[in-house]
Amino acid sequence: MRMFALAMLRGLHAGASITLGLLAACWLGLAGAAHAEAAGMRTLDQAEFRSSGTEHWAPVDLPDTWALRGRPAGGSGEYRLTLRLDAVPDIPWALELDRLSPAHEIYLNGTLIDLHPPEDRMVPVPGLIRLPPQLLQAGDNQLRLKLEYSHRGGLSGIQAGPTYLMERAYAHAMWWEHELVQHLNLAAAVLAALLLTVAWRQPHEQAIGLFGALGFISSVRNYVFYGDLLAWPIDWMEKFVFAAMIWMGALLLAYAHCLHFKRPLPHPRLFWGLLCAVAVLVACLPAPWLPTARIIAYAVLAVMNLRSIQLVVAAARTARDFTHWALCACLLGIFFAALHDFAFQLLGWLPITHSPALTRVLPLVLCGYSGLLLLRLFDAMAQVDQLNRSLETRVALRTRDLDAANAAKTRFIATASHDLRQPLVSVSLLLGLLRQEMAKTASSAAVQDLFARLGRAVSAMEDLLKHLLDFSRLDGAGRKPPEPSPVRLQQVFEAVLAHESSHAQLKGLQLRMRPTRHTVLSDPVLLEQILRNLVNNAIRYTERGGVLVAVRARPSPGRVQLCVWDTGTGIAADAREAIFEPFVQLHNPSRIGSEGLGLGLTIVRHAALQLGHALELASQPGRGSCFKVTLALSNTSGPRAATQMPAADA
Repeated sequence: MRMFALAMLRGLHAGASITLGLLAACWLGLAGAAHAEAAGMRTLDQAEFRSSGTEHWAPVDLPDTWALRGRPAGGSGEYRLTLRLDAVPDIPWALELDRLSPAHEIYLNGTLIDLHPPEDRMVPVPGLIRLPPQLLQAGDNQLRLKLEYSHRGGLSGIQAGPTYLMERAYAHAMWWEHELVQHLNLAAAVLAALLLTVAWRQPHEQAIGLFGALGFISSVRNYVFYGDLLAWPIDWMEKFVFAAMIWMGALLLAYAHCLHFKRPLPHPRLFWGLLCAVAVLVACLPAPWLPTARIIAYAVLAVMNLRSIQLVVAAARTARDFTHWALCACLLGIFFAALHDFAFQLLGWLPITHSPALTRVLPLVLCGYSGLLLLRLFDAMAQVDQLNRSLETRVALRTRDLDAANAAKTRFIATASHDLRQPLVSVSLLLGLLRQEMAKTASSAAVQDLFARLGRAVSAMEDLLKHLLDFSRLDGAGRKPPEPSPVRLQQVFEAVLAHESSHAQLKGLQLRMRPTRHTVLSDPVLLEQILRNLVNNAIRYTERGGVLVAVRARPSPGRVQLCVWDTGTGIAADAREAIFEPFVQLHNPSRIGSEGLGLGLTIVRHAALQLGHALELASQPGRGSCFKVTLALSNTSGPRAATQMPAADA
């Protein structure tokens, strides 16, 4: 967000600068028009011209463009003009020219007043020439200008007047030719960087990334063309601009392809590799070959631009929205601006007073269309936020309904378990009475076996209902929070031993609980549930050997571990999480036919989570398992005579 805010501030700064500049230009134009008549300004639009090395002077009208008169666009020439003054001015005067060669010699009444030697880049630029007051005279004053151009040779009309007015006009011309272009392209670069950031964060938005790359490359190209980087060697600067134009045409075509076919580029790495290869090829191109290469490449780029426009028009006809048609208009503007620059800069078919159009049209178009894309992006983000809020509301409602259904289910299970236990207790009592009566009378072995089987079935049913009732209490929405208090572990051991010893004896197993004097902080009811279910589970799934319950000291002070060992077949590593899920029973051969619903260990985990006791499982297939519950010692705990078990038993 911070980067986004900084980028937006820079964009707003550039936009504000452009707006202020336009207002200043209007003000300067009005002020200049008001002062021109009063100050006696002169406009020089008639001159004589001769080529370098000739003596013949020919009259020409200003502005004068050499290519339009059939002369070579480069070379040297000389102009002669007459500045007529009614009287010698009492304030300094100057000349302001919209187009003047950087390499020039200017003479006033035969005296050299301004000299600039030839340089690499000799194209017409705005100029301001101050006239020495002592050389001006009443009547005719002769001006001679010797000019040298690399291309686009000629001379614009000349304004002569007070220096302060000419400086304003020159500042306005420089703002229009340079500062405006730089501000426009800076704003376009900021918006392009935002689009590239969006594409970077959303890789599937390849079309936005291509358009952002197009905008960024074009902005850098235009800034280099007019900015402070003109200190580069002219050959390298022209090669950079040429390579940037090729990249722009290729990126535009790739963007149109993605927009029309609604799919990313099939081979993006190959595409970018070819662009890099083209840049290297242009860098290695000999300077004399550059003009011919540009003419050929720009013709190919014109065809590529037409294809891009065709694809975008087809996409707009399919989409039928304002954004696509706006893009079509933008591409047409870029195409005609490129044709203008081709005719103006390379062919010399337009007057010297023209300016490159792409450097102004491209950033305006890119800013406008990038703004549309960003507005669409913001609208989409707003819709996503609205959908998220709607989804959150629906999830909250659905969660409330699910909680209500879960609470109803829990109440039903608890009620059904409780109601079913009452007749089951009666059946169990009746079985006990019948067993006593049968003991008084001789009964057949078959009848005794039936009664034994019936007793086991009733006992199993009691265990199932008890587990369901315990599970409903732990899973219920209205359950009471646990109330930790000092609990003597020996008392818990004795309660569990009294309940589970008969079960172990029926299976021929040895159930041992090593005495302990530890007192821990826990809920006595939940802690007994944990230990009873662990012991019951160990007895149920152990065929030979026995079950051992003991307490071990923890390395950390103030804690002990309650451990339950069995000598069963063990639990595989990939099943150690599943056994804690509700209604899950492992299908080990030794456990086939075991009773239960698979809720014992689920009850253990729920109770341990509520109490904040860590639950661990260590198991070795073929040797047995060990469940460990970490407990905090109470301040009233007795001596810590914790049992230390052999490492092999763990």
